[in-house]
Amino acid sequence: MKRWPSGLAGAGLLALTLCCWPLTPLVAGLVDQPQINDQGVVVWLGWIGDYFNGGYAQVYHWDPKTQEAKNISQTSYDTWNLRINSQGVVVWKGYDGAFWQIYRWDPKTQKAVNISQSDHDTHDPDVNDKGVVVWEGWDGIYHWDPKTKVLENITKNNNTGNWLSPQINIKGVVVWKGYDGAFWQIYRWDPKTQKAANISQSNYETYDPQINAQGVVVWREYDGALHQIYRWDPKTQKAANISHSSYDCSWLRINTQGAVVWQEWEDTLYQVFLWGPKTKTAIGISPDNHNNDWPQINAKGWVVWRGWDGQIYRWDPKTKNAVNISQDDHNDDEPQINAKGWVVWMRDDGGGSLNYSVRLYNPKTGKVTKISP
Repeated sequence: MKRWPSGLAGAGLLALTLCCWPLTPLVAGLVDQPQINDQGVVVWLGWIGDYFNGGYAQVYHWDPKTQEAKNISQTSYDTWNLRINSQGVVVWKGYDGAFWQIYRWDPKTQKAVNISQSDHDTHDPDVNDKGVVVWEGWDGIYHWDPKTKVLENITKNNNTGNWLSPQINIKGVVVWKGYDGAFWQIYRWDPKTQKAANISQSNYETYDPQINAQGVVVWREYDGALHQIYRWDPKTQKAANISHSSYDCSWLRINTQGAVVWQEWEDTLYQVFLWGPKTKTAIGISPDNHNNDWPQINAKGWVVWRGWDGQIYRWDPKTKNAVNISQDDHNDDEPQINAKGWVVWMRDDGGGSLNYSVRLYNPKTGKVTKISP
C-alpha cells in the first residue's frame, strides 16, 4: 500500500528539520493529512523545500468562500498532527527549535499561538467544537481551556509518560490510552468529577480510543488471538465486543449517531465493516476480493475509503452501494468526509517523486477540484 508521506514519517525520516530556512513558496509536490470541517474549510500539510534535503511541513488552510489556500503556520520548522474543529479552529504540533509544541490557530484573529509553552516535547493534539484542546505531554495528558486560558495536567501521572492518543468530545470528556503497569488500557476523564477511570479493564492490550458527542467510546483490543473492536456505553458503563471477527480489526471510526466503521485483514486484503447502533450487527460494505482500507464515516452514515485500485469510494446508507467518486487514473489516499458529504483526499499526480495534491469532491455536482497550489 503506497502511503509515502505517512509511511516516511512513521519510519522516522520526517526528522526534526534544520532551522532557519527562509520561507519560500509551497513546492507543488508533497501534501499530507488533509482534513475538512463541516463548513467546508480544508487544512493540510504542505512541504516547503526538498522533502529529503531540509524541507519542512507547513499547515495550509483553504477557504471555500475565497477559494484560496494560504500558509497559516508561517514558521521555518516542521509541523505535524493537525486537527480542525467545526468552528475553523486549527491545532497542530510544531517544532520551535528546541521542542515540539502545540499551536492553536484562531480563524477570528488569523493568528497561531503556542499554547503548550513546554520545556519538553508535546504530541497528538485534539480540539473539540468549543475550542478546548488536549494533547500528550511528557508527564501526562494536558487540557487547555480557551475561556480561562488555563492549562492543566489532567492525569498527574508523576512523570511516567505512559498516557497517549487523547481524544475530546463536545462535552469535554477525554479518553486516552494509558499503561496500568501490565497492559495498555483505555481511560476516560470526566470534566464534572475531574477524575479519570479505566473503562477497558482488560487483561490484554487496548489501542486507538475514539469518542463521539454522546460519550460512546470505541477502541481496538486484543482478545488473546485477534484484535477486535470494543464499544463502551456511557449509560450502562459497560464495554462489549462488537466485531466478533475471525480476522484482525483496525482503523476504527465512530460517528455522532454511534455507527462504527473499521477495516479487517482477511488473509490477503482489507475489507470495510460497518456496525449499526440500531441493528447491533456488523456488515461488510466494501467489494469482496479487493483491498479496501482507511474508512471514514460522517454524521449521516456515509462512508468513504481507499479502494484496491487507488480510488476513493463512497458508500451510501440509503442505496447500500459504493461508488467511485475520484474517477481518475492516479493513486488516491487518506480520504476525509464532512457532515455535508464533501470529501477531501491526497492524490499522487505522478510525473516525479512525491508529486501529490489535495482534491475536493462536491457531492452536489460530483465534480472533483484540485485545491492545493
